[in-house]
Amino acid sequence: MIREVMRLTRIEHGVFAVLAVLAAYIISGGKDITIMTVLALSTLFAECFLFTTNDIYNIHEDRINRPNAPLVKGTLSIGVAKLLAIIFLSLTFTPIIVSIVTNILNVLPLLVLSLAVILGFLYNVKFKKMLIINNLILSLVTSLVFLYGASATYFKMNILIITLLFLTSITATMGREVVKGIIDVNGDKVAGIKTIATMYGVETACKVSLILTSISIVLSIPLIVMLTYLTYGVVLIVGIIVTCTILTYGMYLMVKNVDNAEKFRKISLTGMAITITSFFLFSILSFS
Repeated sequence: MIREVMRLTRIEHGVFAVLAVLAAYIISGGKDITIMTVLALSTLFAECFLFTTNDIYNIHEDRINRPNAPLVKGTLSIGVAKLLAIIFLSLTFTPIIVSIVTNILNVLPLLVLSLAVILGFLYNVKFKKMLIINNLILSLVTSLVFLYGASATYFKMNILIITLLFLTSITATMGREVVKGIIDVNGDKVAGIKTIATMYGVETACKVSLILTSISIVLSIPLIVMLTYLTYGVVLIVGIIVTCTILTYGMYLMVKNVDNAEKFRKISLTGMAITITSFFLFSILSFS
């Protein structure tokens, strides 16, 4: 059952979200271990809550797009998933509310976290079927990890680096989500989900994805320039360059054949993981 819960919550996504939040906090000048713990726990459980409710509310299209998903296969029941969602939601807000009451944190991180959870839940319940809005909201929620970590310091330092990471993440995630719409086009049509692929065709979706991914690569250029002035900035620079190379290769595959959409999605996720890992290493070196 534990393995199925981990599949339901996509725990690996939660781990990388935690790394991004902690790195943003440290780079923004944060050094409090207690606050790091609060940020890590709230982030992990928020991710678990959103992925769990996503599977609850989107089980119909998952029967086509993800037939091996736990709720579709029946290895976890809807009832258990709903109970887990309530538990995850409680664990998301309890540590941060306690830290605010005890004057460990200010209210700003709670506002950012609440925005991410509310938007993510509304996406699962309703906005997932709305053209463009679906991709925009999901990309925003995914990228808020950078602002969440930095908000715990009131954006004390390196705000431009955090902002560029936030914007780069939004455009790269939107590009990847447009590609996911290509992959899921058949199931999305049945479920009535409006994506660029279902409304305008996979070729148009491919072009939009290439444009968004290209924008994310362009946005990384000023970020790299800024990092050259920081100690250990080379660590993140290497990660960004590797990620941009991976994304460029992914775009080449998509141009070559739109059927390579799944390959693009997988390698773009790998690129995201590389950037977040290098960002975390950069923050740890800067912290020490």
